[in-house]
Amino acid sequence: MTDEFAYTGAQATFSYNGVIAVGEVDIKLTRAVASSGPRLGKYGQFKMGGALDFTGSVKRIQIDGELLVALMTDTPTTGTAETLKSGRALTADGWVDNTDTVIATPSRIRLTVATAAVTTAGVITIVGEDANGNGITEEVSVGLLGIGEYATSKKAFKQAYGTYNHGVVSATGTITVASITGDSTAGVGAPLYWDLIVRVDSGSANIVITALNCFFTAGGFKHTGPDAQGKDEMTFTMQDVDADLTVSYVSA
Repeated sequence: MTDEFAYTGAQATFSYNGVIAVGEVDIKLTRAVASSGPRLGKYGQFKMGGALDFTGSVKRIQIDGELLVALMTDTPTTGTAETLKSGRALTADGWVDNTDTVIATPSRIRLTVATAAVTTAGVITIVGEDANGNGITEEVSVGLLGIGEYATSKKAFKQAYGTYNHGVVSATGTITVASITGDSTAGVGAPLYWDLIVRVDSGSANIVITALNCFFTAGGFKHTGPDAQGKDEMTFTMQDVDADLTVSYVSA
């Protein structure tokens, strides 16, 4: 007969910042020991419970950089949509300066076919700087795209001086070079404080751990090969155990 009050991982959920997360979570409560001694006529020390510490770790399949960014800063910047060059011709190879070279925030760059389809595929190189002012380039493959279709850089640029065309042809067409909003960039700052709720349910029984104002203390990204999924592996603690930690349970 199954014990109604036994738990497995299948009955557990945890939420990070109010959103149910899929992954593994491990929470530890540690009580320090205040001791005195030596004592005359005694072999052992007299001990009392000391400070309580709350730590934990979370392991999640890597789907974005949100957790890693939360370790670094509470205010990541998102990309900015700006037109850097309109009417960039594709009739010949060579360099064309962008009209606007400085982007408000680090952003990926999109090359959108504007007036006529690309008839010969090739590569367009974007030249500029990253968020820290380091010179970067990226070769973006451009296929046989129709009007309104596009190719997008993988790198984020803070400045984009211009583009160099390598073999992309549209006899009467042009492209628009523009930054986009679909990215986030993190520098170093104060950590993000977030709320954690861990819950397991079995029949009428449950255990609920609520930890407010948590923050990550260490983390990274691990990927070992094609048979292993990339994972966030993060450790965390909380700001004030006395004010922000609650454990409740029902066992009947």
